[in-house]
Amino acid sequence: MTQVIQELAKGLNMDMDSQAFCKTMDERDSLRRFRDEFSIPLKKDVAGDNLQGDGEEPSVYMCGNSLGLMPLRTRDLVMQEFDSILYALTIDNSRGVEAHWDHPYNRPWATVDEVVKGMMAELVGMYNMHQSIFCIFYANISDDRLPIGALPIEVTTMNTLTGNVHALLSAFYRPTVERTKIIIEKKAFPSDFYAVAAQIKLHDLDPESCLITIAPREGEDALRTEDILDTISMHGSTTAVIMLSGVQYYTGQFFEIEKITAYGHEQGCVVGWDLAHAVGNVPLQLHDWNVDFAAWCSYKYLNSSPGGIAGLFVHEKHANDQRPRLQGWWGNRKEDRFEMKEEFNPTPGASGYQLSNPSVITTICLLGSLQVFHEAGFANLREKSVHLTAYLEALATHVLAPHAANYNIITPTNPDHRGCQLSFTFEHGKMMDVMHGLQSNGVICDERKPTCIRIAPTPLYNTYNDVYNAVHILKKVMDQVYGSQ
Repeated sequence: MTQVIQELAKGLNMDMDSQAFCKTMDERDSLRRFRDEFSIPLKKDVAGDNLQGDGEEPSVYMCGNSLGLMPLRTRDLVMQEFDSILYALTIDNSRGVEAHWDHPYNRPWATVDEVVKGMMAELVGMYNMHQSIFCIFYANISDDRLPIGALPIEVTTMNTLTGNVHALLSAFYRPTVERTKIIIEKKAFPSDFYAVAAQIKLHDLDPESCLITIAPREGEDALRTEDILDTISMHGSTTAVIMLSGVQYYTGQFFEIEKITAYGHEQGCVVGWDLAHAVGNVPLQLHDWNVDFAAWCSYKYLNSSPGGIAGLFVHEKHANDQRPRLQGWWGNRKEDRFEMKEEFNPTPGASGYQLSNPSVITTICLLGSLQVFHEAGFANLREKSVHLTAYLEALATHVLAPHAANYNIITPTNPDHRGCQLSFTFEHGKMMDVMHGLQSNGVICDERKPTCIRIAPTPLYNTYNDVYNAVHILKKVMDQVYGSQ
C-alpha cells in the first residue's frame, strides 16, 4: 500500500514528503468537512510545561484508538437532556420524570437505547434486511408496531465493555464434561483475561487447564491465521468458547473474523469477539460472518466520552434462545417492563441481555458521534483510513530511515489486516523519552510499556498534514533521544 502512495505522489508530480502534497490530498478529501465537527485540543493544553512551538496551534491528535475526540454537537444534545429534567421555570422544555415517555426532543428515556440501535447496527453489519426472517415476517407492520428488538434485533447498548463480556459469557460459556476450555490470544487486553478466568472459576474449573492462549511465533509480533486455526483444531473438541479480539489492541492486527469464526463452528465451538478496537475502525459484517456474540466499548473510535456506554451483539439465530443468563428488568419486553411482574420475559435478541436502564447521558453522547458516522458513510471513512495509514507508514519509513535500527513498526503492512493504528516499538529503553518528546511538541498518541507507542490517524478528523507533522516531529524527537543520524 505504501507503493500506492508513492505512485499517487508521482502522478501528481509531487514529493510525498512535502506539505504541498498533503495540502493537495486534504483539499481532495471529500470528508474534510467532518474535521470541523470535532473539538481538537490546542497544543498548549496538552503539551504541559515543556511546550515546544506555538501553543495556539491545534494539537496533532492521533489517539482515537484510546479516546476519540468529542463531536461538537454532543454538547448541544447533552444540554437538551439536562433541559428535559430541570424543573427551573426558565426552561420551557423541562419534563422531569415525564421525559421517560413525553420527551421534548422525541427521545423518550424509557426507550432511549433504541435511538442509537440502527446507526450502531450499520457499523457492525448486523444483517441483510431483505434476508432477515424477522424483516420478512414484519414487512407489512408499521414501525411503531414492531416488537422490541426486531429491527435491529442483534444489537443493543448497555453497561461498559467488561461488564458486557461477563454478561455474554454467563450465557454462552456453558461448559460440559467434554467441553470446558476458552481460547483467547496470548496478549489479549488484560481485562479479557480477568473476565475469562473469572468465568472459568465460577464454574469451579481451573484456568490453568481451561484457558488456552495463542501466541505469535518466536520473533514475530502478529498472529498467523494458520496458527490460530491449528490451535482451534488441537483443542476444538474440548473447547466451549473461542473469544478473540477483532483488532489486537497492542499490535493493531485485524484478525480474519469470518474465517476463524467458520472454523470454530466446524469444531463445534461458540465464537465471540471483543471488538473494542474494531467498531468504527474496520469493516464488520457480524451477521453475515455468523458471529455468535460480540462486545465493544464506544469511547475509542466511536467518540462517545470516557467510560461511555458499550455495545453488544447477539446473532439473530440466538434471538429466541431461552438460555440461562444474567437477568435484569431492562432485558424484559418493553410491553411488560413497567408492570413489575416477577416472571422474566426477555426481549428477543440482544436487548434481552440488558440489565438496568442505560445511562441517558452516555447514550446521547454516543448518539452525537453515530450521527457523524452515518453522515460520512463508513465505506468512505474506511477508504480514507486505508490511504491515511498507508501514508503514515510510507512517510515514516522514508523520514525515519536514519533511525531504522532504533524502531520497528509491528502492525501488519497489509491494509486488509489492520485498521488505522500503527504500533511503533522503540529500542534501548527510550520509548518514554520519545513519548514525552512527542507530547511536548503537541503530538498526542499513547504508549504501552515497555516499548510501544500507538499512532492512529483517524479518518473523521485527522488529515494528511497531521500525518506529515507527526512524522517530522517524531524524527526531530528521535534525533534528540538517539542522536542525530
